[in-house]
Amino acid sequence: MLCLAVVLLGTAMPMGITRAGAASQPAGTNSKNSLALDSQTPWVGPGQPFDMQLAVNTGSAPRNILSLVITVYAALGTRSGFQETVGGSAASRQLDQTPELALSNYPAQGIVNLDMPIIADGTSSPGAGSGAAPTINLYCQPGNCQGVYPTTIRLINTTTSVTTATLTTYLVFASPPANTQKLRFAWVLPISIANSAVPTPAELNSLDSSLGSLTENTIPVTLDPEPATVNALSVEAPSQPRARQALADLQNLSQSTGREVLNSPYVSVDPSALVDNGLNSELGNQVKRGNQVLTDAGIRATSGTWLATGPMDQAGLSAVVESGVNQLIVPTSAMISRSEALSPAQPFPVAASTAIAPTTAPSTVAMFADAQLASDLASSAGNDPALAASRVIADLSMIYFEDPNENVARGVVLEPPAGFIPSPGFITAFTAALGSSPIVESTTIGGLFSEVPPGTGGARRFMPTSGLASGLPVKIIRTDRTQLDEFSAAISGQQAAPTARRLGDYILEGESSALRPSEQLRALENADQAFQGQLQLLSLPNAHSITLTSRAARVPFTILSAAPYVVSGELHVTSENLVFPHGNIEAISLDHPTNAAYLDVQARTSGSFSVDVTVNTVNGSLTLVHGRITVQSTVSSLIAVILSIGAVAVLLVWWARSWWSGRRQHGAHTQGAVRGTT
Repeated sequence: MLCLAVVLLGTAMPMGITRAGAASQPAGTNSKNSLALDSQTPWVGPGQPFDMQLAVNTGSAPRNILSLVITVYAALGTRSGFQETVGGSAASRQLDQTPELALSNYPAQGIVNLDMPIIADGTSSPGAGSGAAPTINLYCQPGNCQGVYPTTIRLINTTTSVTTATLTTYLVFASPPANTQKLRFAWVLPISIANSAVPTPAELNSLDSSLGSLTENTIPVTLDPEPATVNALSVEAPSQPRARQALADLQNLSQSTGREVLNSPYVSVDPSALVDNGLNSELGNQVKRGNQVLTDAGIRATSGTWLATGPMDQAGLSAVVESGVNQLIVPTSAMISRSEALSPAQPFPVAASTAIAPTTAPSTVAMFADAQLASDLASSAGNDPALAASRVIADLSMIYFEDPNENVARGVVLEPPAGFIPSPGFITAFTAALGSSPIVESTTIGGLFSEVPPGTGGARRFMPTSGLASGLPVKIIRTDRTQLDEFSAAISGQQAAPTARRLGDYILEGESSALRPSEQLRALENADQAFQGQLQLLSLPNAHSITLTSRAARVPFTILSAAPYVVSGELHVTSENLVFPHGNIEAISLDHPTNAAYLDVQARTSGSFSVDVTVNTVNGSLTLVHGRITVQSTVSSLIAVILSIGAVAVLLVWWARSWWSGRRQHGAHTQGAVRGTT
């Protein structure tokens, strides 16, 4: 039975709808009236009752004026007809209807339990019975009763005959022979968090609860953990118990019998967009990093399967195959459609969307991820997990009944929408139902490809696509990757590799096909900010200056480092006022907080002048540090000394001549005076 603990609103209909048509809202009722499916029998066979448990919210209406009516409609013939009933359209032909079941006959608190015997033996009498055990007649001949029967439950105000709430579920009647080929069913459970960089407590709680539900059963399932999310869980695990438990659950599930974990790129990407824009290596980086994250987290994963999110051209398909993939799960919308009487339920060879010869790798086959099954799940799993489980079970039964009891196995894949994690209530109910199914057999993706033979329709071709028009910020990705490669080659030590991986993860996140172009740019901006943050750990001393007291000297140039790793590079020093007799480049290893490299310099002149100091990677393509320092030269040059000496000599000669000339004049004057006296 479908046993769920979560009870919420089912498929509600507007107030005021009566059997005869529209009517006003009756007195004593309000919008709080609701019905929800708590649990039901997933499969009914000959002689088995149809059990249903309902949660009834009467609002302010007295229970003694409310009744339940269950109506069963004829078995559906097509999946499109089934989808119409899921969307709210009434089924075409009514088979049977219970009398009004007074709500006052059931406990005032708790769940309304309906245990309804099924007549499926060709008896033409209507479904009799009342009270707590109504009977439902399918009006079918023995052996011809298999099918999916829409079943509607209405909550009625008996004083006004107004339907105040309704929901539709499905009665699945199955009586296959013992040797029937059950429908193989592979359920892919994506494990991802929208904000993988910093998961919120609510996201961690949801993820941990869902994974915990899986550990409580042994139903085969294929897990698709996004490595970026696993990486975030690993980072948060030391301080977040929920993250630690979710990671432990993933580790345990990956090693459990019947469970399969897929290796996948670090984030979801469009292979054609990367390859067509010359970013082939980025696809390899995505796959390599994804595998590395899962391995480091202790999660055992298998390679060879790619979950495609859209079409691929020949280049993209070839690149995926070259990465070791030989199995694809593709959305129906990604392939050129064909007119088919049955739901696609067998593997097929894959052809690219390009117009050149539809070549395929001989061993590369694909299966569709059934879009309608995903819609069944997403339409109500958040509000009423029991009803969502009922819908998916009913739709799987519809696929089986398309071609029942065949000798050749058929199979389908359910892959929920990206970012959608089913609730614990859904997982519990759904897996319990699968475990008791007489017509559906759970398996993994790997099991599906090995158990279901390829179809006979030949290769299928992807829809046309143009990766060049993807809006991917190609130039920024190339620049960021080149810088990171240079930086990674320049650093060493225990923290070097983790730092390079962390910076690379930012780039990989910016390539996600799940992001809009503006979001990709924002992610790459984060990558650049993180990279610049590493470069800012390297610097020149503040207000640093060097004083030269001789014309030639061996001078230390100091570089500071706060990095937790060693940085190797080349020191470049340039100045118009300095001569470097042995060159202006020197290898430097920044392995301490303060690091110095020595260069021989000669000052061209005295005074104060600036000197450019740069540390580049060895090939010079990435600047690690750049700045200017001040040099004070207190030594005059040879020419200046000669000129100074010459100037002093001239002054001395001039002074001597002036002094000698003065003495001669004074002597002559004295002699003349003596003669006159005589």
